[in-house]
Amino acid sequence: MAVTTSPISTQKTALVVDDSKLARYVLKEMLLDFGIKVETAESAEEALGSLSAFRPDVIFMDHMMPGMDGLQAVQAIKSDPKTATIPILMYTSKDEGVYVNQARALGAVGVLPKKLKPVQLEKVLVQLRLMPAKELEPSKKLEPLKESEPLKESETVSVKGSQHTLEELARSASEEQEKDSMRLLFRQLFSEQRDSIKQDQWQLVGAMAEQITPIVLAARHKIATWHVVALSGLFVFLMGILVLLYSLVSEGELQQQKLDHQINEQKIILLRLEKSFQSAQLNQELAAESLNKELNIKPIEWAINQNPQLSFYNPLSSTGTRRYVIQLINQLDDFGFNGTLYIQFHSGNFCQQIIESGEQALVSAEKSLSQCQFSLQGINNPSVLAEFENFLINISQEFPHLNVIFESVGSQLTLQDYPEISEDITAGQWNEVAKRNNRFKFVLVNEG
Repeated sequence: MAVTTSPISTQKTALVVDDSKLARYVLKEMLLDFGIKVETAESAEEALGSLSAFRPDVIFMDHMMPGMDGLQAVQAIKSDPKTATIPILMYTSKDEGVYVNQARALGAVGVLPKKLKPVQLEKVLVQLRLMPAKELEPSKKLEPLKESEPLKESETVSVKGSQHTLEELARSASEEQEKDSMRLLFRQLFSEQRDSIKQDQWQLVGAMAEQITPIVLAARHKIATWHVVALSGLFVFLMGILVLLYSLVSEGELQQQKLDHQINEQKIILLRLEKSFQSAQLNQELAAESLNKELNIKPIEWAINQNPQLSFYNPLSSTGTRRYVIQLINQLDDFGFNGTLYIQFHSGNFCQQIIESGEQALVSAEKSLSQCQFSLQGINNPSVLAEFENFLINISQEFPHLNVIFESVGSQLTLQDYPEISEDITAGQWNEVAKRNNRFKFVLVNEG
């Protein structure tokens, strides 16, 4: 089917799932600022219930919640055909590599930190086409991949990849605030010390004036001898005051020098913090670029997973299956994809029988399950799987920018659960489920 682009509607909707009332409020206000209509749920169970009547354009899912956690909720949403195509972003404070890979493997398109800033949220919304980009650039489109039976559900799985978290930007903002606080603190300390020295000097001069004035006035009424003695005493007193003032001024200059030295040391610390901030800002830009690349390949991955099913009579060794894989690889190369294509094969557990020619065939649809032989080795036996893997290795050698990895995961991971074995279930009903579970799953990892 062809990849089509739907026009952006006047108002998109989002579902925020978090058991923290504060976290729900903060993210809701940020989304409302971008014109997104927001519904909230305080648990995964409440979110799943609301999805039966409400289909948002995006879901922000917390990880740790009472009852069903975020990862279980993602798995439940992606297992339901009615909600499988809704993009889900994990909104959590965890950023360990194992957790990120697990979230992507279950179908989440990305993991965002709870200290997310509006500018980062805006980039994510633009990538998800929930709001128009400031600068639109033409993009290439995949040519349609044809297959006999369309897929009724979509899946989104990611593999281990390296990326930085958005929490680094929040830490860099805290460092900038701390630098401003230190500047203000040292300016205030210097101002207080200077004012204190000035105040002490003025108080000392005032006290001198109060003591000298009565002596001068009394000396006018005394004889010349006492006048000389008084003047001599006054001279000595003034000399002592001058010495004291000089000592105070010298002490003030020493304190000023100490403050200057402390300020210079803090300037050096601030320069180091500025360098750390620049480094954190560069890491943030690299993380944003990595997130943009990942979001760009998600529509491609979604498109190639629309027709992954294989019928019982169309095994891996058939010409049709190999032609389909060659066409897919050619289209990815034309699109300019540079990375790894993971091909997982899930086997269906068909209700089979051995016919007269000795070949394996499906049991007639109207017959009961008692006619089935489930223990027969499937038509995609180990030798066919090995031959198909060698075929992929030979094909990938013609595409130097594309690495193809094949993996057979058996029949344990089912897209739809098989019915319970009973007399009411026919072979046709069983094989319908087996046909859905007999499929390819494609995962893209962009390394460009």
